[in-house]
Amino acid sequence: MKKGKLIAKLAAMIILAALFVPIYAACNNDAKLDNEVNPLVFSIEAVDKVFNPFFAATGADTSVAGVTQLGLLGVNDDATTPAFGDDEAVIAKDFAINVIGDNEKTEYTFVMKNNVKYSDGVLLTLKDVLFNFYVYLDPVYTGSSTMYSTDIVGLKKYRTQNPYADDNDDAGTDKTFEGAAQDRINALTQEIQAFLDEKFPTHTYGTYKIDDLLAYLDNTDQAVPGSTLKKDAQTFLKEFRTEVETDYRDASVAEGNTSLLDTKMKVFLESYGLIRIKNKDDGSKEKELELNGIPVATITEAEAIEMVYAQYTVTADNLISAVHSTASGNKLFVQFTAEARGDYFDQIMDGDRRAVPNVAGIERILSGITLNGNTYAAPVYENGNFTGTGYEAFKITINGIDPKAVWNFMVDIAPLHYYSDKAHIDAFDYEYNFGVEFGKLDFFTNVINGGNRTGVPVGAGAYKATNNRYEDVAVGSLTVGEFFNSNVAYFNRNDYFLMGKPVINRICYKVVAKERIFDAISNGEIHYASTDAKSYTINQVQQQKDKLSFAEVLTSGYGYIGINAAKVPDINVRQAIMKSMNTALTLDYYAGTMARAIQRPMSTTSWAYPSDATASAYPFSESTSPDGAIGRLLTAGDYTFKNGLCVSKKDGKQLKLTYTISGDQLEHPAYSTMHKSKEILEALGVSVTITPDQQALAKLSVGGLQVWAAAWSSALDPDMFQIYHIESKATSVVAWGYNAIKANPNSVEYRIVSDLSDLIDQGRETLVQSERKTIYARALDKVMELAVELPTYQRSTLYIWNKQYIDESTMTPANEINTYKGPIEKIWELSLAVK
Repeated sequence: MKKGKLIAKLAAMIILAALFVPIYAACNNDAKLDNEVNPLVFSIEAVDKVFNPFFAATGADTSVAGVTQLGLLGVNDDATTPAFGDDEAVIAKDFAINVIGDNEKTEYTFVMKNNVKYSDGVLLTLKDVLFNFYVYLDPVYTGSSTMYSTDIVGLKKYRTQNPYADDNDDAGTDKTFEGAAQDRINALTQEIQAFLDEKFPTHTYGTYKIDDLLAYLDNTDQAVPGSTLKKDAQTFLKEFRTEVETDYRDASVAEGNTSLLDTKMKVFLESYGLIRIKNKDDGSKEKELELNGIPVATITEAEAIEMVYAQYTVTADNLISAVHSTASGNKLFVQFTAEARGDYFDQIMDGDRRAVPNVAGIERILSGITLNGNTYAAPVYENGNFTGTGYEAFKITINGIDPKAVWNFMVDIAPLHYYSDKAHIDAFDYEYNFGVEFGKLDFFTNVINGGNRTGVPVGAGAYKATNNRYEDVAVGSLTVGEFFNSNVAYFNRNDYFLMGKPVINRICYKVVAKERIFDAISNGEIHYASTDAKSYTINQVQQQKDKLSFAEVLTSGYGYIGINAAKVPDINVRQAIMKSMNTALTLDYYAGTMARAIQRPMSTTSWAYPSDATASAYPFSESTSPDGAIGRLLTAGDYTFKNGLCVSKKDGKQLKLTYTISGDQLEHPAYSTMHKSKEILEALGVSVTITPDQQALAKLSVGGLQVWAAAWSSALDPDMFQIYHIESKATSVVAWGYNAIKANPNSVEYRIVSDLSDLIDQGRETLVQSERKTIYARALDKVMELAVELPTYQRSTLYIWNKQYIDESTMTPANEINTYKGPIEKIWELSLAVK
């Protein structure tokens, strides 16, 4: 069997849950289930309520949007080749890849099925495909898709609107826009500093009123025509309050927690530094904590959020650091970059016309076509619209070859008639107008992602959005408040689904905290769940084997410990840190088969993982002798031992390291490994602090952490460009400290990164899997040599379901469940346990 993109999303991301009282009754052994009436209930983690397929960013939001969508291509069982054809829940009826000449160009040819309809009965056509492509390829698009990174013929010319652009022009223009965005952020923080200097001339900062700051910025705006300082500050403040509220919502106490961070409130306040909690040596708890004289136990959610917000906006000069180091600040940078692009295109447009009307490498095929030995009749059009007779086909041509390109084309095709507007739909002409207003951020914000489109997804997937009464609501009339009501998203079957009407009429996704997953499925509140595989969870499930079943599979990602080369510039010190990390301790967190050791920074489930990589590149050493393996590394470069301390040879300052863990430090898989490293390094005179931080991932995106524990979610293709290449624009290279490395081209790190990038380029120059595997093995060794990422473990995912509610015979057979195929592979074939 094969799988489509829609179900891949479900299998990989959803964590499932429940609804209201009638559902509980339906789980009773004596209750009669009805596929038309009783809903199948899935749980998800907390959502941002951005259920737009173009802009959904979190796994939960993507899952909600994904059940309504249908992909152009799917993925075969081996996760190495695309799936297509009439037996697949995808749009492509036929597909072929053709390399031209001596790897000069590659053609991707698609023949579309002519019977695919959206959930409102509207035919899905090539117009919809082109609309989606031109959304993703627009220079002001700010969603998570990276289709624009594919070297499609003519794409650079289109994105820059320069008919003479070469392959480097797009990157150069991006740097200009990013520079303008950074200048705008710098101008804001400089004026904030000027306000503080004026209000606190002695630099003994206190508190101030936001209104006073905004009034100051407003006066500056009036003095400098065109200035947007006040508006920019208001934009950031709004985003930051939302970020704080989200962090409180997401704060949780891990299962089995025994630390002092034993309440959601304490976890939240500690993550922002408003309280500090330390275990006493005897293991006892400290007295009841207080914050500003108020017992933590009595602080309300609203009070806590306001305290944190005030701490970073009206106390001291924290606002400046917040603008530069929070996720909200990063959003501001992305928005300003997009606005700079939009301003640029406003200036270069010749009236309403573009110098480069389209992407030359995306072409529709109007004649009949033969592909893979199959002949398809030419499509028939009336007034520019496909009639459903014949077959629409198109071709994408890229420069050279790119093994990853096909995965970038594996996108859901959302409806033009819903996500665009009447004026742009009417203007669609296949040449110049594609339903998108080129280079206009306002169009993307207010049309594609505006109004109901933000929170109510529409597509050709197995299910369609509805309200909590499961009524048939017309497309465009349903509001997000009706669709996502009381933390539950509601769906009806899509009667037009190309694989046939789904068996179960009603499904819903409910937000359920991870620590409540087992209780929720046990009491009938949920029917299917996906969570971290832990021994006590499995034991709980097995104790109720009369009604619960489970499957355990390895995830496609892995855990790692990262080190920022900009904040730990001595490569010898980074190597010493890695030798002090006993990664085997991470496996203790996952008993039995629920995690495995990993020695190279790539998922072991990938075909490219080197099978002979059975030993760590940095074998663990417990020696605390200055002459031991770790001691020799510490003093091989910029440091030496003096008076029992490890100090800089330049200024005599002690080497200080901060290990950051996202969440509760005592419950993280990497905590024991980091704690052991701390013991070893402190015995050698290094100061090591281990700290939890709810904002860890946001700080990673701006290179704000020194040493940290995190995990990757691996893509289907093992291409390493985005994460490690010297020319990558991803936040990962910022986290590794590439900016500092690139600033010193004479360093050993620069040589390693250059060699690594050359290998990554070589891996992109062949489609032969065996050749790519050999190249990537060498590239992975280079990553280890750079000493910025130490792989720690690869965990398992646990799927749990209520077999009294779900008919197990309609699920994926047990022997076919694996990393890439979950138990509910074909959601449209699932049936309730009807008696």
